[in-house]
Formats: sequence, structure tokens, C-alpha cells
Amino acid sequence: MGASSADIDGKNYRSDGAYDYYGLGSLATNAILVAPEGNQGGTWGGQEHHTFFEDILKLMKDTLCIDTARVFACGFSFGAMFTYSLSTSYQQQLRAVACYAPANYNIWLPENKHQPIAYMQTTGMNDGTCPWEYMGERGGKYCAIAHAQDNGCDNPTTIPTSSGQYKVHDYQGCDEGYPVKIVTFGGGHTAGESWMAQMTWDFFSQF
Repeated sequence: MGASSADIDGKNYRSDGAYDYYGLGSLATNAILVAPEGNQGGTWGGQEHHTFFEDILKLMKDTLCIDTARVFACGFSFGAMFTYSLSTSYQQQLRAVACYAPANYNIWLPENKHQPIAYMQTTGMNDGTCPWEYMGERGGKYCAIAHAQDNGCDNPTTIPTSSGQYKVHDYQGCDEGYPVKIVTFGGGHTAGESWMAQMTWDFFSQF
């Protein structure tokens, strides 16, 4: 929210990390990078934007030589919410997603197909915009739990967190090929932490 596809594609520094594909542009030299544009102001709507995703993917398949088994998505804030929305419905089209500060509310969510998908998430424990927990089973914590359950991971509701140095929690016992990685840290609402891009690219590159 407040960014554009040109920001995501661009090299101009933004303090929230929403530039150069969240730092992946400098790492993903063997990938095709696509920055879609949501509503004005970088927000994302309902089912029509899922259709938009389908159209973009079809265009890529029809016009470019892509590895359809290695399609990934990532986003920050409202973009993370939309990415999370996609991850509950397009498990057969997306191999993995990375969500920086997602939430499971204030976004259209389709019926979850409950199929496995490789999932990575970061949340700052001081994030007041997309908090870890918010009014019952809302917040980033419950995005993580939903995928841990769908991927058959052990103890899906148990997530050790950190309000200081970032802490990585790799769920154990997940379905083979479908890891769930949760990273919490003491910061706020951001996709600009120095370690995020490399960790994301390492996560995607394992597939």
C-alpha cells in the first residue's frame, strides 16, 4: 500500500524495502521478475485480482520460456496479504511464496483448498500495521499456522518468536518438499531488513 509496480521494479531506495523486488532483483539473475500493479495506491481487491494473477501467469507461459514448476510469489504488507490470499488457492500453480508482514484480514480470502505449498513468512514483533496477533485468530501468526497445518507439519500452533535478534523457526515433520519457515524479529512494519532478500532467495532456490 502506497507503492507501485514501478517502485517494486525500480532501484531507488525505499526505507520499507519495496524496491528492486525486495532486494531479489540483485540476486535472482536467472529468473524472470514481474511486478504487477493492484488498485491505485498499491492495494489489492477481491476475486478479480486472482483472475489478474491467472492472466499474468498465462501470458508468461504463452510468450516466454518459463519453468512452470518454479513459479514463486512474494509481497510486503498489502502485497503480503494478497500473496497469502494466492497461496491458499493456487497451490498447484505456485511452488512457494514469501510473505513479508502478512495478515489474514482486510483482504479477500478464497476458500482454502488446504493443499501444501512451500511457505516463508517474516513478521516484526513490533509491527502495529500487520501484527503477529490481532483480536482472536487474526494476524501473521495465523497465516503461518494455516500453512503449517496444510503442510502436515509437527506442532503447527507452536512458533517460538523473538523480539530482538531475528529468529528462524523451520517447522519439522512437514510434507516432503513443502517446508514452512517463519522468521520473527524485533522490528516493525518492514520488508527492508538486510537479511530478508538472501534468506528468501535461498528459500526459493532449494526447489
